Amino acid sequence: MRVFACLLVLLSAASLFAQRDSSERPMPVHDREEWPVIEGRIRFRVDGRFGFLLVDPASGASRPWVAARFDQAHDFQEGMARVASQGKEGFLDSTGNIRIPLQYERVWSFQDSAAMVRTEGRYGFLDHEGNWILPPQFEHAQVSSENLLLVRKDNLYGFYSTKGELVIPLIYEEAHPFFQGKALVKLGDASFYVDRSGRCIEGCE
Repeated sequence: MRVFACLLVLLSAASLFAQRDSSERPMPVHDREEWPVIEGRIRFRVDGRFGFLLVDPASGASRPWVAARFDQAHDFQEGMARVASQGKEGFLDSTGNIRIPLQYERVWSFQDSAAMVRTEGRYGFLDHEGNWILPPQFEHAQVSSENLLLVRKDNLYGFYSTKGELVIPLIYEEAHPFFQGKALVKLGDASFYVDRSGRCIEGCE
């Protein structure tokens, strides 16, 4: 009887130790995916939700920074990251806070200090503070290329600067983003290249 009692005590102690050891060990992370370091941060996904890790520039070690609470997230660009939740999109800033509220149908990453957004089917552009560079009024637009914003309104194309200034009037039936200082446009039956001032520089005949 005494031997049996001793065995019960030993088994009970072993069980308690195993439970305590199990509770103190970190739970394994399932379905975790990480992306490369961009602007000192690592985007990750766990159980279908996105968050970010912060990377120490000296040691290269990462630590938790923004919890996995977003339905979608993209890498940082110009200090801002596109994030989405419940069908709405906005921007997270480099402090880990929401800088631009998640209230838009779609947002695109910042480029040349301008972010293209779509709301109620119209396109516009925001600055880093969430102020309108160009309010949503365009049927179509493209992200900045060489600091010029290609837009379409009333089926005509033109270009604005990333400060919201009209650079090339909306007079073209077709237009393509600037590349190496020129853009292909179409006016009537003629297709040609214009420079940043709207002057024809190639294919003008």
